[in-house]
Amino acid sequence: MFTVGAVSLALALSSVLPAPVGCASPERAVVQEDANRQKQPAPATSGTPRTAEEWRRTLGLKFVRIPAGEFEMGAADSEAFDNEKPVHRVRVAKFQIGKTEVTQAQWVAVMGANPSRFPGCNDCPVEKVSWDDAQEFIRKASALTGLSLRLPTEAEWEYAARGGARQQKWAGTDSAADLGNFAWIDLNSEGRTHPVCRKKPNVFGLCDMTGNVFEWVQDGAAKGYDATLPVENPADPATLSPRILRGGCWGYTARLARNAFRGSNAPSSKSGSIGFRLSIVSPP
Repeated sequence: MFTVGAVSLALALSSVLPAPVGCASPERAVVQEDANRQKQPAPATSGTPRTAEEWRRTLGLKFVRIPAGEFEMGAADSEAFDNEKPVHRVRVAKFQIGKTEVTQAQWVAVMGANPSRFPGCNDCPVEKVSWDDAQEFIRKASALTGLSLRLPTEAEWEYAARGGARQQKWAGTDSAADLGNFAWIDLNSEGRTHPVCRKKPNVFGLCDMTGNVFEWVQDGAAKGYDATLPVENPADPATLSPRILRGGCWGYTARLARNAFRGSNAPSSKSGSIGFRLSIVSPP
């Protein structure tokens, strides 16, 4: 498993992974606390939502229905890391996943304060949130909206990012030359996050599956793909630690933003390069 911040891969990766500006490098821990940053209070509103329907309307959570299907999960080309192997066939049941990463405005509405390294941008993804923080947001947002929210599984995330059986290398394209039209990565981000959906979506209509911020998924991080897991809807137990991160971020290279790339970190870790998107337990 490529553990973001792990020393064990530092020597092997130092020749191919330049240290990103601001985004966590492979040689250093992802946690980048800014002691001088002050949390922003929740913005004043004309009234607090009272019903689940009002909360759903206030938060504006948008989900995309992803059809059931099969795909080849993982990678085995020259850019692949060992934890992306072996490539294996996976079947995924239909599900719903967030059209965008959870934004700063959505986080503040539920949690009351903005933890982000790059605050002041309501439509930018919230970041500096741990896996544990994401679970607390999910618990509160589920209670307020009446929706059964969760993080997507790793298999669901990769299937959605690849466009199902299309097997795209990045979300929306196979072309490195075209990647800048779909993603904020080290070459075009100017060292920060950007408002969601400013780049082209992938074939399912999902924004920023590649780049902007890494995304927590539900799974724990095994060292490689477990051959004992079921072919249908596989998921490594969430009891494992660290937890999986997917999608790359604003400070990482195209190689580390591939749909097959698997990062990980402790569930308590926070970084200005890590956020999340939601899924629904039982799609209505």
